[in-house]
Amino acid sequence: MRSRPALLSLCSLFLLSLPVACAPKLDEKASQFIEAHNAQDIDAVLALFAEDASCDMMGEWSRRGTETIRQLEEWKFAANSQLFAGEPAVSGDTVSFALSEASDFLRMVGIDRASYASFVIVFEEGLIKQVSGRLTEENSAAISAGLEPLTRWAGVHAASSLSDLIVDATPVFSVDSYDGWRSLRDSWNGFEEDALVETVRYDGRGFHHEMYLSGSLGVIAKRTIHRNRSNPRQVTAEALAVYPNLGETVHIADFSGQYPDDDKATPDRMWVCLDQRGDVVTRDGNPVVVRTFPAEQQTTFRRQYDGAHIERQTTRISPCENCAGRTGLPECRFVW
Repeated sequence: MRSRPALLSLCSLFLLSLPVACAPKLDEKASQFIEAHNAQDIDAVLALFAEDASCDMMGEWSRRGTETIRQLEEWKFAANSQLFAGEPAVSGDTVSFALSEASDFLRMVGIDRASYASFVIVFEEGLIKQVSGRLTEENSAAISAGLEPLTRWAGVHAASSLSDLIVDATPVFSVDSYDGWRSLRDSWNGFEEDALVETVRYDGRGFHHEMYLSGSLGVIAKRTIHRNRSNPRQVTAEALAVYPNLGETVHIADFSGQYPDDDKATPDRMWVCLDQRGDVVTRDGNPVVVRTFPAEQQTTFRRQYDGAHIERQTTRISPCENCAGRTGLPECRFVW
């Protein structure tokens, strides 16, 4: 027969083991975080975190404390964020899994679902101590490219609003900041350039000139024309679309040949189409070009002279009245 102290010891061990046996495993707790996030249950999310927990997103945004995590989660809730997690892998106090995310914000920048290269949750005493996530390089670059035209426009036309959303090159996360992004997007979508400006610079003898098309955000496209010195009607020309947000230029068209006696009847002349914001209209990433037609697009110009030679000509181009109908492109607001 067992002694009473031995029975008490066994009973104590059994009772101590009950919380451990009943406590959720770490992979289950990680799954609870995903479920609470997708249910937009902020109290359930925060109940899983230690008070001094930290959150590190993409190696660029790192904050500590549940209040900051609350602001991030509420921002994601406002954007209708949904997380899609793979099977969790547990190593000690760390849980990792494949993760992707869909949200209204991601769709706003042209991404249906973004994938994380890594997503890790570290636990301490059963609570989340750290969450770190890093998007794939491809998705991170796509988000930057998708946001760049909007932030570039906002930097000129809504600088005060943009400064509330990005402070010291770091995004601000809150419900108000998400509403701010939506407001910026709506303003950007509704923005219309009242005119574009073509600037032509001549070399003084007329054998070479450069043409630049600009909007409120800077240069949009450029064209260079070279005339043969012995035969000025022998011309080579090249046109390029400029994409400041991508840091590159894209070839539009070349011309090489003999100009007719009438300069206005340039053979095989092509136009590039531009939308209401002055952005080059593209299809499959390539600029859309169309053959010239009688465009109802008012222009006014002024010239600067160097002696008898034209040094510079500036032309103001108003929105086109018939370009969308003539090109079959609803977004075609200007041609150049």
